[in-house]
Amino acid sequence: MIRKTTILSTFVIFMAFAPSLSMASAYTPWAIVTQIERVGYGILIKGEFGDVNSCGEANSVYYPSTHHDYELVASMALTALTAGREMRFHIDSCAAISFHWGSAPVINQATNEQAIFIR
Repeated sequence: MIRKTTILSTFVIFMAFAPSLSMASAYTPWAIVTQIERVGYGILIKGEFGDVNSCGEANSVYYPSTHHDYELVASMALTALTAGREMRFHIDSCAAISFHWGSAPVINQATNEQAIFIR
């Protein structure tokens, strides 16, 4: 009985972390920012960024308002949008954000101290 409990608890712990294990962090391609929105308690930045983590919704990068560099990211994105400059992000996860679509699309999200570029 102890062995079954140990195997079951190990499986439950593994499954709890399995979604985060399947997501790799990756860089988006350089792209011109085409739109910025304040959505779902964060900022959505649109451009030809692709879907580098295979989240499901391409060309969108989301930063939650709880991100420690939220104001910096918003400023950089606004600068890029108004100046027609390119940005590049290091993405580390996916997030389901409900705003425009009927169901919550899963989009690329940066949650940690990831690189942000503008040129």
